[in-house]
This record gives sequence, structure tokens and C-alpha cells, in this order.
Amino acid sequence: MNLQNIVGHEKQINFLRNLTFDNLHHSWIFYGKKGIGKHSTLVSFLKEKLVKKSNYLESIFKLECNINTSIEDIRNIIRYSNLTNATKNGKIFIIFDDADYLNFQSWNALLKTIEEPPEDTIIILILENLKRTPKTVISRCNLLKFNNLTNQDLENYCKKNNLTVDINILRENEFLIRGSVERLNIIFKDDNITIINRLIKFMDDNIFKFKEFESLYSLLFKESNNLRFILIDMVYYKLKEIFISNKKDEKKRKLTLELLTFIKENFDENLNQDKKQELLIIFTEYFKIKK
Repeated sequence: MNLQNIVGHEKQINFLRNLTFDNLHHSWIFYGKKGIGKHSTLVSFLKEKLVKKSNYLESIFKLECNINTSIEDIRNIIRYSNLTNATKNGKIFIIFDDADYLNFQSWNALLKTIEEPPEDTIIILILENLKRTPKTVISRCNLLKFNNLTNQDLENYCKKNNLTVDINILRENEFLIRGSVERLNIIFKDDNITIINRLIKFMDDNIFKFKEFESLYSLLFKESNNLRFILIDMVYYKLKEIFISNKKDEKKRKLTLELLTFIKENFDENLNQDKKQELLIIFTEYFKIKK
């Protein structure tokens, strides 16, 4: 992808284009909602700036962080990047994508590098929630915020990238897409819209159909599928509908809030554990509230 295909981040792109590598700060945080184009903007910008170098890809190193990212992962990518000869020709860029998932020990290991960065090395953290980032790290980085994408931005993205998307379906599923290009691509991939419609029908019913739940669970949580976020977002959306439409039923509103709190405190879609039991509890309570 090139910068011309990025939508909704014109101010950020103009800001980056006005930077020079000679006086570039050694550490940055790019933050904003997941899937809106932070990583794409950064990589496209670096390629545009470095494209005149025949070996420009050797100047860019990336670590995709997750809950299992260790201190050694941090140390290894920094060590490996400095074993290259890229510094002879300019800057080295180390990108930590989804840095939200770094644990306390990993943050400490990274902080030491940020405090004393290797020569000609630029460290860039891409993350969603700034509140999860230690203040000691934030204080040593330049911040660049990326705003949420609007429906118009997403429509422009589809046009620029020649994606055939039903605009009406895009608008109807705004609460699931949530201004995310990543989510948009997942939702409109293959038969995912069909799965989403099945989920809506399942939740609009007045009784809990266990076989349909099992079928949807297997579709949404199979390894090759990134649709799992849709299920819990749908539950949130439907519970909010129940809460809003029952202004005079304090008992139902109280039960709705309790279930929303339970989900927020106990359900993490990113943890690699069996979610089936948790979801059974959630849907059992959901259909009780619907009665």
C-alpha cells in the first residue's frame, strides 16, 4: 500500500512528510483505535522516504507483539537490527506493533533501549490504548494520535482499493466495523456477512437455541477466522438496545448493566483460552433478560 491509498489520516501524513531523518526523534508512539491504518501509514511513509535506497527494506524491522512476547523477543530484535549494515547508509527503524500486549518485564526491557537508543535507531510503538503504556515510556516518546475513521473514509477506502462493497451493508454494520479498515476487510471477506446475519437472527430469537450457538461458535472461533470480535460486539449492541428500550423496567435495566459489567471484567477476546463456557454463561443470562 502507498500513502495515496491511506484514508482519513491526511494531517498525520502531512506531518510525517515534513519530518527529516536528520533530526528525527529517536522514539515514537503511534496510537489510536486498532485497525484504522496506523501501521499502514507508517510503513507506507517509510517506504516513500527510503525507496531511493536499493536495500531500504533492510532498514525496517518489526515485532508483532502479543501476550507471549518476552524480554528476549525485545532484546533479540534490537540485537539483530544492529547486526545489519543499515546504519552505514542511514537510520534503522524498529517497529513494535500491538505494543499494548507487552507485559511489565518487556516494557522495562524496552524502556532501557528507549533511554539509551543505539546510534541511528528509531523506535516506533504502535498501540491502541495509551493508558496501558507506562508513563516512563510515554514521557520519552513523541506521540502521534490517529483519529477514528468515518463511514465516508471507509467508503473512500473501498473506492481507492477497488473493493466491491455494498455501501448499505457497510452502513448497517457500522456498529461492528467501528471505523476500522481491518474490521471492514474481515466482515466483507468471503461469506462472513452470512455468518453475521445468522448471529443477528440467533440473538433476535426469544429462546436460546443451543445447537445454533454451537454452530456459530465453531464458525466464529476457528483458527483461520478473525470474526470472534463480532460476537461480543453484537452482545454489547443488543444489550444496549434492551437497556434503552426498557426505560421503565428498572429490574431489566439493572440485570442488563450487570451482564455488561460481567463481560467487560471477564471476557478478553485476545486470550488464547476456551471461550465456550464463558459465552454459555453470557448467552444464558442474555436470553433470560430478553424474556
